Amino acid sequence: MIFISYKQNSGGRSGHKLCDIFTCFIFQCLLNINVLYHESWKDQLILSEKSLKKHTYSFTGKFDHIENINGWHKWECLSWEDFNSIKQKIIQLNKDKNILIRLSNVVKIHPHIIYYWYVKKYINEDIYNNKILPTLRKIYYDDHNNIITDCISIHVRCGDLYHRLKKDIGFTFDYYNNIINTLNLYFNIKINIFCENSNSHDIKKLKGIKNVHLHIGNKNDFITHFNCMVNSKVLIVSPSSMSLFASYICKGLVLIDNKSINWRPNVFHSYNLIEKFNNIEEKIDLIKNVFWYPKDCPPAQPCGKASPPRPYNPRRRPPPRGQLRGRRAPWV
Repeated sequence: MIFISYKQNSGGRSGHKLCDIFTCFIFQCLLNINVLYHESWKDQLILSEKSLKKHTYSFTGKFDHIENINGWHKWECLSWEDFNSIKQKIIQLNKDKNILIRLSNVVKIHPHIIYYWYVKKYINEDIYNNKILPTLRKIYYDDHNNIITDCISIHVRCGDLYHRLKKDIGFTFDYYNNIINTLNLYFNIKINIFCENSNSHDIKKLKGIKNVHLHIGNKNDFITHFNCMVNSKVLIVSPSSMSLFASYICKGLVLIDNKSINWRPNVFHSYNLIEKFNNIEEKIDLIKNVFWYPKDCPPAQPCGKASPPRPYNPRRRPPPRGQLRGRRAPWV
């Protein structure tokens, strides 16, 4: 049998580490090989050690051969040519023996790149939606809550990158305040703000704004905060690898500012599966549809402004009592 594992030794935070680690599962989906758990995987906090061990193979014997693949330092992701180079090495191995493919350094594939390869017709099957996303969500939700919450969640990348984000692309207090005020014009819905405590002084000023709930934490709060983010009906992500994985797992509407993509192209290159915006106002109608607004309703109007009357339809059934969230639609 052929096994693949990853000695995660390039450092980074949980999102970066999981990008490395989950590459093994991507190879499994693409080449039908077996994933072997490695002890370095427990240092990230997104997928639990228990669940990872449950969904990987264990091998206690001696390998006939260990193929070390460690010559890449592709922070931006392996290219199609890089993947094929590794694939050819694996194909040539003797499948009748117990062989370990051991990845290390930076030999990673971002999950969404597999969909890009499918669109470009490099591969014939939509493995991203058919195998990769179900695998990731199965591992994550094996021991995490999966109850969807009626809220809008915003992840703010504070910590070591916050001052650079303020300076380079204007992710300041005013930037987030404008997003919140725009959302409050149209919706009366809970707005969760998630960030770490380090360099969060600007974000703390958002406290007290209508509908805003601040969740500022540290490593001990990570698991709870991440779970709240991925179970949100609307998630606005930041330029971080942690946000990247939250966007994969979240089954709600995921939004990202184009400035985030342009600032971190190594993370978000060719990610065309989430909604992009230059101004959050552009996505109001899309957000409106998430919170039980019918698809054929009039365009969204700010609270207090009347929308055009909707033609009466006696056959239209209203949503179940208690399930209409956010600003009450003016035509019901």
